[in-house]
Amino acid sequence: IRDLIEIKRHYGTNYLMSLEKILGSTINKSDLYRLAFGVYIEESNFEKRPLSRMKKDLLKELGII
Repeated sequence: IRDLIEIKRHYGTNYLMSLEKILGSTINKSDLYRLAFGVYIEESNFEKRPLSRMKKDLLKELGII
Protein backbone atom coordinates (compact mmCIF):
# COMPACT_ATOMS: atom_id res chain seq x y z
CA ILE A 1 0.00 0.00 0.00
CA ARG A 2 2.79 2.35 0.92
CA ASP A 3 4.50 1.73 -2.43
CA LEU A 4 1.37 2.71 -4.34
CA ILE A 5 1.01 5.90 -2.30
CA GLU A 6 4.68 6.74 -2.89
CA ILE A 7 4.28 6.23 -6.63
CA LYS A 8 1.31 8.61 -6.60
CA ARG A 9 3.22 11.17 -4.53
CA HIS A 10 6.46 11.07 -6.51
CA TYR A 11 5.17 10.62 -10.02
CA GLY A 12 1.64 12.00 -9.93
CA THR A 13 -1.11 10.83 -12.21
CA ASN A 14 1.00 11.45 -15.30
CA TYR A 15 3.17 8.42 -14.51
CA LEU A 16 1.17 6.03 -16.68
CA MET A 17 0.90 8.49 -19.54
CA SER A 18 4.67 8.99 -19.50
CA LEU A 19 5.33 5.25 -19.54
CA GLU A 20 2.83 4.78 -22.34
CA LYS A 21 4.47 7.53 -24.36
CA ILE A 22 7.93 6.02 -23.90
CA LEU A 23 6.84 2.48 -24.74
CA GLY A 24 4.43 3.49 -27.48
CA SER A 25 2.35 0.84 -29.13
CA THR A 26 4.60 -1.96 -27.88
CA ILE A 27 2.54 -2.36 -24.70
CA ASN A 28 -1.17 -2.67 -23.98
CA LYS A 29 -2.99 -1.14 -20.99
CA SER A 30 -3.06 -4.37 -19.03
CA ASP A 31 0.68 -4.90 -19.34
CA LEU A 32 1.31 -1.24 -18.59
CA TYR A 33 -0.48 -1.48 -15.23
CA ARG A 34 1.31 -4.72 -14.43
CA LEU A 35 4.68 -3.12 -15.22
CA ALA A 36 4.00 0.10 -13.34
CA PHE A 37 2.20 -1.20 -10.28
CA GLY A 38 2.64 -4.97 -10.19
CA VAL A 39 -1.08 -5.54 -10.43
CA TYR A 40 -3.45 -7.17 -12.86
CA ILE A 41 -6.44 -4.98 -13.66
CA GLU A 42 -8.65 -7.70 -15.12
CA GLU A 43 -10.63 -9.60 -12.52
CA SER A 44 -10.05 -12.83 -14.43
CA ASN A 45 -6.32 -12.52 -13.66
CA PHE A 46 -6.51 -11.53 -9.98
CA GLU A 47 -5.46 -15.02 -8.87
CA LYS A 48 -2.12 -14.65 -10.70
CA ARG A 49 -0.80 -12.03 -8.28
CA PRO A 50 -1.43 -11.75 -4.56
CA LEU A 51 -3.56 -8.81 -3.48
CA SER A 52 -4.36 -7.69 -7.04
CA ARG A 53 -7.96 -6.84 -6.20
CA MET A 54 -6.95 -4.75 -3.19
CA LYS A 55 -4.22 -2.95 -5.15
CA LYS A 56 -6.59 -2.19 -8.01
CA ASP A 57 -9.11 -0.75 -5.52
CA LEU A 58 -6.37 1.38 -3.96
CA LEU A 59 -5.24 2.65 -7.36
CA LYS A 60 -8.84 3.68 -8.06
CA GLU A 61 -9.14 5.37 -4.69
CA LEU A 62 -5.87 7.25 -5.26
CA GLY A 63 -7.17 8.43 -8.64
CA ILE A 64 -4.46 6.67 -10.60
CA ILE A 65 -6.86 4.52 -12.61
